[in-house]
Amino acid sequence: MFAKIDLSDAYLQIELDDESKEMAVINTPFGLYQYQLLPFGISSAPGEFQNIMEQLFADLPVQYIWITSLFRVAGPLNALRAKDAEFVWSACQQNAMDTLKNSILQAAGLAHFDDSLSLILSTDASSYGIGAVISHRYPDGTERPIAFASKTLDKHQKLYSQIEKEALSIFPFVVSISAITSEAIIKAIQSKFAIEGLPKMIVADNGTQFTAQIFKEFSEYHSIQHYRTASFHPASNGEAEKFVRTFKESFKKNMVDKKDSHKAINTFLATYPSTPNGD
Repeated sequence: MFAKIDLSDAYLQIELDDESKEMAVINTPFGLYQYQLLPFGISSAPGEFQNIMEQLFADLPVQYIWITSLFRVAGPLNALRAKDAEFVWSACQQNAMDTLKNSILQAAGLAHFDDSLSLILSTDASSYGIGAVISHRYPDGTERPIAFASKTLDKHQKLYSQIEKEALSIFPFVVSISAITSEAIIKAIQSKFAIEGLPKMIVADNGTQFTAQIFKEFSEYHSIQHYRTASFHPASNGEAEKFVRTFKESFKKNMVDKKDSHKAINTFLATYPSTPNGD
């Protein structure tokens, strides 16, 4: 069964309690106006809305699926979404659509993470994009995916060699900076953009270095969409938060082993992509 939930103007579907209404008053040419519903622009609104959604759907039996080589199958369809691309629906696109629909019906459901089981990291790359999946291997030898990611390559990344594309599917970046100012962060990410090309978007938290005017101007100048996660709700950028947690644990351990900071970072980056499991 498939369901569609109308969340248009989502905040306006949430009624404020009496105490909150007292603080949601604005001055208009016609006098004071008191909001009865959650308005846009309230700093805590994203986090509150996310919590309500999580509570609302907490008891629903949801089945998440993994479609093998999604980036490869969906390549002809994603090509139609490119800027200035002419929309031509050919046999290639129809075949991709039919394959995706059949894949959804036959896709394997995602398993819950179990720290007592072995982990398998599989990555792949094609001329269209890159993908990665983390799976559990069970005692009977079967495997089930627990998390996945995919990305369509931009025009610069499509020119990479096959081995560079394979590396792109698993290598994170870690940069050491002397200060956490907007200027220092911009300088650090520019060095990565020079190698990888400009991203379409940046997702960051609400730190002052990311909310500063200079960072906003930097993003706008390079036509990068800048999204900020909900305040006090790091789970809304879960993949990045998990990576940061993993890096911090490794970094602290390496520093205990008397390694200098640069060597500790390089040790992590060298071992992270090739770690076969979590044992």
